[in-house]
Amino acid sequence: MLPTIAPGALLTVLPFSSDKDLIRSQDLIVFNNGSQLICHRVLGIFRVGRHVYYYEKGDANRLGWIVSESKLIGKVAAIDGQAVRIHSNPSERSTSHIKIFCEILLTKLKNFSRLGSNPK
Repeated sequence: MLPTIAPGALLTVLPFSSDKDLIRSQDLIVFNNGSQLICHRVLGIFRVGRHVYYYEKGDANRLGWIVSESKLIGKVAAIDGQAVRIHSNPSERSTSHIKIFCEILLTKLKNFSRLGSNPK
C-alpha cells in the first residue's frame, strides 16, 4: 500500500465486528481475498438489502474493487507503532468518479438481487 505503508511494516489491526464497529471512508481496512490478507483504503460504502459493501483501493493502484463486509478482518489502528490519522491519499484527484461508479454498481446489484429473489 505504498506510499502509505511500506513493505514489511507492522500493522496494528482492530478486529471488526459488524454490530459495533463503524468503518468510514478513508479508513484503512484489512480483508481476506481468499488466499491472502490485503490492506487497502476505503473510498466508498454502500448497502444492498442487509449486506454492506466497501469500495476499496490500494493507494498505488489505479483501480479499486468491491469487498463484502463478510471478508473484513479489521481496521488499521497503527503502522509501525504510529497511530493512523485518517487523511485522503494526496495522489487521489477526485472521489466524484467513485461515487458515480458506486451508484451505478448499486443499481446493477439491486436489479440483480431482484432477479435472484423472484425467479420466473
